[in-house]
Amino acid sequence: MRRHLLFFLALLALRTSLVEAQNTTLPLCTPLDMTGKIFLIDATTGSSTSKLQYGLKDQVRVIVINENRLVNSYKLTVTPQEVSEVGLTSFLGSFGFTQAILGTAPASDTAKRASAPAVSSALAGPPGGISSLQRNMASGAQKSKGGPDCSKELTPLKLGEAQRIDELASDIKDGDNDLTSLVKGLQDSLSSVASNVAPLQAKMASPSIACTDLRPAIQSFLEAVSDVDKKLATDNVRKALRDHEHDLVEQENLLRHFRRGFSSTCLGTVLDWLGDYQAQLDAAKAHLAKLSASVDDIEKGRDALMKQRAVVQIAMSNTNAFFEERPLVPYNLPTNVTVTLEITANTPASAAAVTKGPWVLNFGGQARFTISAGIAWSGLEDRTFKAVQSTETQTAEGSTEATTVQKVGFDKDSSSRTTPLVLLNTRIGTVWTLKGSAVDLHASFGLSAKVQDSSTTAEYLAGFSLGLAENRFFLTVGGYYGNVTKLEGGFTPGSTLPADVKSPPVHQEKHWKPGFALTYKLK
Repeated sequence: MRRHLLFFLALLALRTSLVEAQNTTLPLCTPLDMTGKIFLIDATTGSSTSKLQYGLKDQVRVIVINENRLVNSYKLTVTPQEVSEVGLTSFLGSFGFTQAILGTAPASDTAKRASAPAVSSALAGPPGGISSLQRNMASGAQKSKGGPDCSKELTPLKLGEAQRIDELASDIKDGDNDLTSLVKGLQDSLSSVASNVAPLQAKMASPSIACTDLRPAIQSFLEAVSDVDKKLATDNVRKALRDHEHDLVEQENLLRHFRRGFSSTCLGTVLDWLGDYQAQLDAAKAHLAKLSASVDDIEKGRDALMKQRAVVQIAMSNTNAFFEERPLVPYNLPTNVTVTLEITANTPASAAAVTKGPWVLNFGGQARFTISAGIAWSGLEDRTFKAVQSTETQTAEGSTEATTVQKVGFDKDSSSRTTPLVLLNTRIGTVWTLKGSAVDLHASFGLSAKVQDSSTTAEYLAGFSLGLAENRFFLTVGGYYGNVTKLEGGFTPGSTLPADVKSPPVHQEKHWKPGFALTYKLK
């Protein structure tokens, strides 16, 4: 029985698209609302917006764009921590006051383009019918040379079997041609789809593609493979292959039975005729195996595309497939928020995470109290006195020996002083922003040390400071309070000292004078 109708229906199903490509709604590249204060991170480049300083209670959203969840998985970590006041505790701790005063993907697969093995050309048709067999055997040609008369072994049953062999040979030839065309059509369809999606797959697999390019590539890919399972359906082809294989098995059985129906003396009469049909059968069996292997490859290519389509659809079902956002709660106290983005490739499974950042977002400024150290300058005089020998002489009463006169002189004489300084700075607020860096105003109180006569005297500076270079340097203007050495007993510089006085009498007085300081942050 010929099976041309089945082959025709299968070929018709292959060449007719059953489902039109549907437009797929994809997630947006960015949130609908991009207003307000946003800290923006680009997942492809690892870059971010430069603004890291925010006020207390500012409403800020961290938004990551250009994520590609077909290739990577992402982990956004936001860790807030109140700004610790180590400056105040350290400053007070040096005086022993501390205790008293201060109490944290769909994996994706890239479908490989199925390699389409070459399909051999249609087999040559079977030899020309049974007429020659019947003619040769009926004529008793084998009687010549004393051979047996084999015409009697060609019974009507045998002629019917020969007729069936000839009909099957024709069906095998037609079926082989139809299957070849059918498989070739499937291969062409797969190759067409694969060639269309190959550049799209390359784009989707790029770890650094922007959403504006990735989104249309995904759209085109989903449209290209929307009905690939139906376009490359192989159920009818598989059934046609099985039916063709059934014909080959039946032909093989017929040839075996036909051969066995002749005596050994008459078998040579039909060997040439049987050999032609056997050669056709062997070639058809080999070709059937190639066609079946080709269908296997087609199914592998189709299944890979279907698997990737499912992965893409699952990934795109997430409304934040290309971005993610994390709103930060308003902070009532100065807080540093550390933001990191971990990116891990989906394949291989052992891929290590790559960390972008960290970025530290400050809310409400840095620590309220800061310790800095440096140099202080003040217009407070720095003078000390001593007894100096003059060129004058004097003779004590009742003595004839003249002695040198001692007068009040300077051991040190400066109209200003420069001293080391440790400064406690209390941030008041930001006065302006210079090139993205806040310049903060501080109230400052400092402790200085003046060394005199092998002893150290504490002196003080109080005033206002500007924090520069992200509060690393402090420029202070204020009042300097320190000791000033004064002569007593009515003595002045140049006064003559009595002979029994070894050094000028002095006392210490506290005075205020303008002072300046340049210090560097310690804590």
